[in-house]
Amino acid sequence: MSWTSRHDRRCWRSGMRELAKVGFGLAIALASAPLPAADERRIAWLREHAVPLATLDPAAALDDLDFLTADLAGVRVVLLGEATRGDGGAFLAKARLVRYLHERLGFDLLAFECGFYDCARSWSELRAGADARAALGRTLFPQYVEAAEFQPLVELLAARARSTRPLEITGIDPQSSPDAARELLAELRAALGGGAIDPTAAAALAELAPILHDLADEAYATGAAEVPAERERSAFLAALARLRERLAEPAAADDAAWWRQVLANVASWAEGSWRMGRFDPATPQPPGLHNLRDRQMAENLLWLANRHPGRKIVVWSLTVHLARDVDRLVTGDPALRARLGRMSGVGDLVAAALGDAAYVLAVTAAEGAKGTPFRAPSPLLAPTRGSFEDLMTRAGFAMAFVDLRRLAAGGEWLGRPLVAKPVSYVELLGRWPRHLDGLLFLRAMAPARRAPPVVP
Repeated sequence: MSWTSRHDRRCWRSGMRELAKVGFGLAIALASAPLPAADERRIAWLREHAVPLATLDPAAALDDLDFLTADLAGVRVVLLGEATRGDGGAFLAKARLVRYLHERLGFDLLAFECGFYDCARSWSELRAGADARAALGRTLFPQYVEAAEFQPLVELLAARARSTRPLEITGIDPQSSPDAARELLAELRAALGGGAIDPTAAAALAELAPILHDLADEAYATGAAEVPAERERSAFLAALARLRERLAEPAAADDAAWWRQVLANVASWAEGSWRMGRFDPATPQPPGLHNLRDRQMAENLLWLANRHPGRKIVVWSLTVHLARDVDRLVTGDPALRARLGRMSGVGDLVAAALGDAAYVLAVTAAEGAKGTPFRAPSPLLAPTRGSFEDLMTRAGFAMAFVDLRRLAAGGEWLGRPLVAKPVSYVELLGRWPRHLDGLLFLRAMAPARRAPPVVP
């Protein structure tokens, strides 16, 4: 199994598996006690205030998205969430949104939930004229790069890469693929040995190399190496800290700040790998591990925002990472409730730092199926009567947007407890404006399909 496939399973399949097993006590209770009059008022409000979309085609005209100009006034970071990585319809919708944000609103930095170091390397390859799908395939999850619905975004990135106004890709994940991790070590050694940075700092690599090699080889996840003893772990992190201090010295090269952030990611990646130990697909990801990774992803995003103060950023990730106050979402499943109650994510830290300058938009769907290019489709459960997805369906929408940040008069009900399923397609009770700023509704979700092979 490839690193990206195993990594993806570690980071969401095992962690979110319990979400798919949510207890239906809450849903059954709500379904058995419908409020027809309230539902009709809500449906009428949605018909008046939800904005229908004309198409999901990323190549189509963008005029139907012009409402975003007002909704995103003052926003410089838009976080685009998807329920799972197997959502073909969400890929199309998000690719179209990225194109609109880039062409109409000036967003020019696209941050994926993929390796911080890896994406920088792929961007350099793209700028040098490399094949876009091949370059991105070394960096992004195969569930993205091999999906037919993701190809319009690949084509957009390729077209813009060498233009005068490119759409630059970057990453926020502290982890790296095996190939990239090996290149990281070699490139860091070359940078330190080049003379622009204090040459004595290169000696610190001798302390770091053994564990860096184990990380690159996924030795802890596969069981090929035991997790180091606490003394070794502490020595590794201390050596990283000393190297970062040396990179902060006045004699350091211009790219020293970037290398300092790379090393911060290595520290987070190592701690996560040690906590995980040998990968067991039957063991859910503990909330603490989710929080550790999300904290570093948020720090990377905020570092990018501070490093590029005049640029606007789009983030591409799962909604479970981007939503705020996930710990306040309610479910009838006690085990799931306990897990959610211990989780905090990228959305919380970004909201605390950027406030209204960050906008979280999530895709949700009422029916259809999800499925990656490597996994058979699975149907979505029918929405509970009175849920957001049910109300949007009965309002007659095939695809539409609802702004939760600026609710028009009569829309206060969206800020009260309401069932919706933008997080892993699990029905959860939440006050959704607390968790998200906008919902993009698709009546039918289509699973991602395998893209045709590249023809030389």
